[in-house]
Amino acid sequence: MTILFYYFLIINLFGFVQIAYDKEQAVKAKRRIPERTLLGIVFLGGTLGSGIGMLFFRHKTAKKSYLWKFWCIVILQIFLLYLGYHFDILNNKIQIIPFINHFKTSFRIGFGESGRNLNFSTFIPFEFVSS
Repeated sequence: MTILFYYFLIINLFGFVQIAYDKEQAVKAKRRIPERTLLGIVFLGGTLGSGIGMLFFRHKTAKKSYLWKFWCIVILQIFLLYLGYHFDILNNKIQIIPFINHFKTSFRIGFGESGRNLNFSTFIPFEFVSS
């Protein structure tokens, strides 16, 4: 689940930055980011970042066609989340290939007797779920 957290964190930050950049381009009357691209980021999960960016920078909040598309994507995402939880698709079902678990073992590194034991699971920011 931690992988999803990082994915949504990055995509939402990206959505926020894209809205900010598009607003800056609009103020400078330069070439802008297409609405299809901005809505694509929303569709891929950047809903919160894009929505907060829209409110923070007061960008795309008066354009009704964009807002209709934005809210249709939000409603679709809520519906898909509901279906995912209702049919037990999203309840702890995210798995990474179990053979990757060998990375979580301890390895002895160093020279001779003075080597240290390092647990590589402390370097991996996500959990492995085996079936």
